[in-house]
Amino acid sequence: MDKTGTHNRSASRFAAWISVLIASAAVAGSCVDRVSAERRGREVFEDSAYPNSRFNAYSCATCHRATPDERRNLVLPGAMLAGSTRRPTFWGGSVVAFQDAVALCFEKFMRGGRFEPSDDRSIALYAYLDSLASRPDAVQTAVPFTVSGTTSPPGAGDTARGQRLYDNACAYCHGAPRAASRPIPTASILPDDTEREHGVAQGYTAETLAQVFVEKTRHGSFLGFAGFMPPFSAETLSDQDIADIVAYLAPTLR
Repeated sequence: MDKTGTHNRSASRFAAWISVLIASAAVAGSCVDRVSAERRGREVFEDSAYPNSRFNAYSCATCHRATPDERRNLVLPGAMLAGSTRRPTFWGGSVVAFQDAVALCFEKFMRGGRFEPSDDRSIALYAYLDSLASRPDAVQTAVPFTVSGTTSPPGAGDTARGQRLYDNACAYCHGAPRAASRPIPTASILPDDTEREHGVAQGYTAETLAQVFVEKTRHGSFLGFAGFMPPFSAETLSDQDIADIVAYLAPTLR
């Protein structure tokens, strides 16, 4: 069974509708004209308060770079967004409309309730992202996104390489291993929280505990495993990358 589902709204219809809203606002003298909307949209892109959820600590910028030259050292789970408003499909082809791709992030990971595309902030966000589509480095084709429906325990890993990967792919949310202070306060303390929640009393072995890290990284809430972490696709982190990270964290069965 495909847990991601397939959505059938028209991306082009949504884009045209948003353009009409912006144009109508400009005629009416609203501050939501095209230029100010793009400027405001960048602010929304970086604002974790956009979903109006007390449970959320993510902004769009947490998981996505807007352009290829932003934060090039980091491994982010989300696709680069320049050109995204013109892409034919999202999430590995399971979503066919830009509006639904945004709604999936907004509702599932940011826990913002029902996504409202007519909200001024949503309009501004679209205007900003659509303004990036004309960049020469924009990507208007579908971005590969492969997440297997099953996982296996990680193989042997390289701890030194795992530390470098952790610093670039995990620390910007989880902070340093076993550190109480995290950039995203709701993110797990690694590996402590996972060790505590998946111990001997819960029926785990050292092998299946290590597999939990794979499961959370690959699936998270995207395929209904746990938490609200967006998934890292095979194109973003390879199986060996994850094995190296787990080797660096060296989880201990409790």
